[in-house]
Parts: sequence; structure tokens; C-alpha cells
Amino acid sequence: MTKMLRANLINPQEFRLEEVERPVPGPGEVLIDVKLCGICGSDIHAYHGVHAFIHCPIVLGHEFVGDVAAVGPDVTEFSPGQKVVVEPNLVCGECYNCRNGRYNVCLNLKVIGCQDTGAYAQSIVVPTDKVLPVPEDLSYDRAVLVEPLAVGVHAIHRSGMKAGDRVVIFGVGPIGLLTLVAAKSMGAGKVLAVDVIDSRLELAQRFGADTVCNSTRDNLEEVIVREFGPERADLHFECSAAPQALNQAIDLARKGLTIVQVGCFGPPVTINNLSYVQEHELSIIGTMMYMKSDYQEAIDILYSADLPFEELITHRFPLQDVAKAFQMLDEEKERVIKAVLEIG
Repeated sequence: MTKMLRANLINPQEFRLEEVERPVPGPGEVLIDVKLCGICGSDIHAYHGVHAFIHCPIVLGHEFVGDVAAVGPDVTEFSPGQKVVVEPNLVCGECYNCRNGRYNVCLNLKVIGCQDTGAYAQSIVVPTDKVLPVPEDLSYDRAVLVEPLAVGVHAIHRSGMKAGDRVVIFGVGPIGLLTLVAAKSMGAGKVLAVDVIDSRLELAQRFGADTVCNSTRDNLEEVIVREFGPERADLHFECSAAPQALNQAIDLARKGLTIVQVGCFGPPVTINNLSYVQEHELSIIGTMMYMKSDYQEAIDILYSADLPFEELITHRFPLQDVAKAFQMLDEEKERVIKAVLEIG
């Protein structure tokens, strides 16, 4: 049996490179040789030991693209050499939420790279029903963004956004930028992007933001009123996972507005003014992962949109340098949009 390399987070801030047996796909499974795997914010929380449901030891990695290497004995949908991505949520199919079409919040949810072995590895076996083909002429650099873009697509669906709705996006790191792309692709009207880093705001304009605001320099409330008028925006998307940004998204909301929490927090977060939420009949909506349909929409957007998606990948590391990658992310996080591990 062939050996392969994987990176195991055995303790917070401690990766161990391991040579292990390359897995063999069984019935209903596909073996994928991983090409690229993105480093997600949740991976960083796990690295620091502050993620709510990722615990060491764990092989991280849930946003990845690769090529089919082998298929199980009964698999006919895929063949070796096919370029694919993987929807990483493993669900029971039997609980209340699964039975009612919300399997992304399965009561027995496991996620590849969170509770199940992930793609910080040269190869990975996954269930066939979680594998999606991507066009052969969609680059690996674009395809590795399917997972985070699907997060944005699902967030837009959760919000109930209508064509022409006016949107504020708080935080334009990778999730915020791709939520911006999803919003514009799905019919949003004017979009205001908010961040504290000018380079990210410049990138947001290239990806479709109509206007931007550096909230450390400009008065955000004045900007919102100037850009949208006294009735303000129709939807707020909080994508930074910064507690102060969530509270700002609440404080600057007009009556009846919906706030969608997209960014994933590490430690618990306190809402400062719940009475304001009640008195203004605000809706705060959580959004968790995605459905397979969101994944397909993300693939379609990445394939068809004339946007410089490849520029979102600002840093690349071989799998052997995973520890250096996470150290860099700690030290230079303001310079990073998306870091990826180049594995295959």
C-alpha cells in the first residue's frame, strides 16, 4: 500500500507531519488527490485551541480541490483524473433537520477537517454524494474558493435578500469579499463594504462594492446615511467575526432590519444592547455552512464571473511548511486575504 504525508494538529500550535498509509476507497467512496487546500479562519481558531467544536488531535482542512485518484467498487459517477471539490458536511440523514431539508444543521453533524479527518493531506477518501465535479477549464486557484464562496451564497439565501436590496458588509476579508460577490451575483443593489484595512477596501471595489468605508477614519453612521438616505440599508452582513463589528451592525440598523452573522467567532460573544434589538424588531440570523445547491451556485459564479478571483490567494505554502504558514498568519494577518497549502 502506498504511503502519503499529512499534517496532524496534535496540540494547539503544534503540527506533526506524519507518513501514513494512503486510504483505499470502499463502496460509495472516492479517493481524491488533494491539489490545493485553503486555510480557513476556523482552522486558525482550532490552531489556537479556541474553536468551539474542533479539538486536537485533528487533521484540518475542509476547503479543497483535487483530482479523483480512485473510486470504490460500486461508484460510476466519477472516474480517475476528474477535477472535483467536496462539500465537507457529513450528515445523518435521519434527524429532524435532515428530514426537513436543513441538513447543514444536522443534529449529528460532522465536518471534514473539523470532527473528521481533513485535507491537510496528500489524499483523502470521501463519500461520493459529497463530491461535485468542476469544469476542467476552471483553474485550481478558482476551484479552491468554492467552499468559502458557498458560505456567502448560503448567507444570501438565509437573508431573504430581494433584487435591488441595499447591503452593508462588515469586514471584507475572504468571507466578506466572497459574500459581496455572492450578493452582487444574486441581484443586490448598492453595496457598502466596511473594513479597517484600506487594501481590503480597494479589493472590495474591484469585486463589486459600490462604495467603501474605513470605519477607523470615517464616521460609519454618517456614511450609511449619505449613501442610502435616512432609511439606511436593507440588510447587514457581519463577516469579520469581530464582536465590535456585530454590535456596530446592530447599533446602525434601521427598524425592522435583518442582520446576518456570517463570520465564525472563536470565544463567546456578548451583544451589548438586546433591548435595542427588541425595540427595533431587528432580526439577527445565524448562517451555518451551506447546502449542495449553494456549492453548485458557487461553482457557476466562479466559472462565469469576470472577476480576478486568483488575486484573493495572497500566500502559498507546501504542506511540509504548514507550521510556518500558521505562524505567518499570526504575525502578518493584515496582509493576508487567502492562504493555501499547495499539496499536489
